[in-house]
Amino acid sequence: MICKTIVDILVQRAICQSNEIAYTFLTFNGGEKLNLTYKQLYDRASIIAHMLHKRFELGDRVLLLYPPGLEFIEAFYGCLMAGMIAVPAYPPRKNHKLTRLESIILDCDAKIILSNESTSTQIKSNIENNELFHNLKILSSTNIVVGKEKDLDFKPQEDDIAFLQYTSGSTGDPKGVMVTHANLYNNSLMIQEAFSNTTETVMVSWLPIFHDMGLIGSIIQPLFVGYHVVLMSPTSFLQRPIRWLQAITEFKADLSGGPNFSYDLCVSSISEEQLSELDLSSWKLAYSGAEKIQHATFQNFIEKFGKCGFNKNTPYPCYGMAETTLMLTGNKRQKEYVNISLDAELMKYDQVVIANESSTQKLNYVSCGHVFGDHEIKIVNPHTKQECNKNEVGEIWAKGGSVTLGYWKNAELSNEVYNARIGKEKEIYLRTGDLGFIYEKELYLTGRLKDLIIIKGKNYYPQDLEKAIEKSHQAIQENSIAAFSIEQNDLAQLVIMLEVKRSVMNDLDNKAIVKCVIESLLIEFELAIDHIVLLRPLQLPKTSSGKIQRRLCRTKFLEDSIPYIYKYSNSKYQQDCKLEGNNSEKKLNFTLSS
Repeated sequence: MICKTIVDILVQRAICQSNEIAYTFLTFNGGEKLNLTYKQLYDRASIIAHMLHKRFELGDRVLLLYPPGLEFIEAFYGCLMAGMIAVPAYPPRKNHKLTRLESIILDCDAKIILSNESTSTQIKSNIENNELFHNLKILSSTNIVVGKEKDLDFKPQEDDIAFLQYTSGSTGDPKGVMVTHANLYNNSLMIQEAFSNTTETVMVSWLPIFHDMGLIGSIIQPLFVGYHVVLMSPTSFLQRPIRWLQAITEFKADLSGGPNFSYDLCVSSISEEQLSELDLSSWKLAYSGAEKIQHATFQNFIEKFGKCGFNKNTPYPCYGMAETTLMLTGNKRQKEYVNISLDAELMKYDQVVIANESSTQKLNYVSCGHVFGDHEIKIVNPHTKQECNKNEVGEIWAKGGSVTLGYWKNAELSNEVYNARIGKEKEIYLRTGDLGFIYEKELYLTGRLKDLIIIKGKNYYPQDLEKAIEKSHQAIQENSIAAFSIEQNDLAQLVIMLEVKRSVMNDLDNKAIVKCVIESLLIEFELAIDHIVLLRPLQLPKTSSGKIQRRLCRTKFLEDSIPYIYKYSNSKYQQDCKLEGNNSEKKLNFTLSS
């Protein structure tokens, strides 16, 4: 059988590996391990597909609102088999605003909400007074029973849209990325090659299954290759991060990963005594993506969990986005990742120069590897649309089989983002909106174009500033800092918004925190801060996948609409503070007023 789509792969697995376990879901509330074989998956997906095929039209959008679990997987593949366009999203929480869900429904004009029995009942009660939902059919896939049916005569084509991946909204309103069956197949093939996955691979994942990394990396890739994946809910991981590493230990997984914060969380929350429970020697590829990858994160993880068998060659930085289906760059498995130190002063002018050993102002960048297959990336000046010179920072442009169709019903934005040309060249590229550079044939990510902070003609990447601030005071919560700029009187002003740790809420020294924050950027970047806002835990705007929403932070700051513990604003202190001493020993001298 020649397989051209994920549906073809599913049929093949049901025939050739019918009784093998495809997916295991760990339920920590009841301590159960729920299993789904390839044959069971095919049968359940077929039943759902028949129901959808009978009641709705080809190409109708099906909003999948499932809690983490096996039923989502069955419904997702059921949509693909039926020729419906799946729209994965997180189910609404009780007494929570439905703003994001409403925007998705309006944008994609969803016809059906599909969920399990308990969640569909909850959805109905949550939205009974919302007119937007009145024309939607709300169905449960839990108890669908059909008679003996012939196989569907419908077969999806490579160019058909498989699903809409709504972006996380870290830089604006969520947009529906149109992912085709060909995109899925191409990207799955690339991931298999980059990771060297085989049918013997065992994977563990806690990632949200309605986001691209969780859906394509943890649901589709295992089916594509034919290996076993063990899943748990993100909540189970966040409540007790050690559960992730315990599952890797128990199932002897060799593949797992997540964003930066997940590794940091394990380092900070797992005690030395608990290390004896873990054996991470089977773990051969620990991927990390989603945002700029931090060298310190990997080093801290290696230092702590090396005692449990975690190898220095296991970290696997990679890069991608919803618009490229998932992955765009990576490296070969079991190759030690590359980290370089650059001259911080020259980086302000987008010049990539390796820092001298004696330099006190350095910025670390981790390589995200290179492209695979038919893919290509260019570093382009976002203003002139000309390719950048060697060792120069610019916008990352990409092309290849994993680049998706565009944004659902948004031709203007799709044309702007997906049809970019370098100069007068005929080739078209995807503008990723990410900034980076290529050094010795490997890609390095520096940040988002829209998040770039420009002060007095110099460029600063918010991630670099946030990382420096994070280390400045022990009361600052990790991965919960937003750096952004505002315009006042035609001048750019730097704003820092951060959360403090819950454990120190009763003993806060606000001025000490502010002083340390100011000092950190003066010393590392010679950069003054205009405004600092201290927030309670969980108040910093983030997406559902944990990305900081810097633009929303900026809006809330300008509107003064975010509750805060302490706010520091002083336009005069820039003239009052100065650094004394040479580069190797600097002391801060200024008077803090509030």
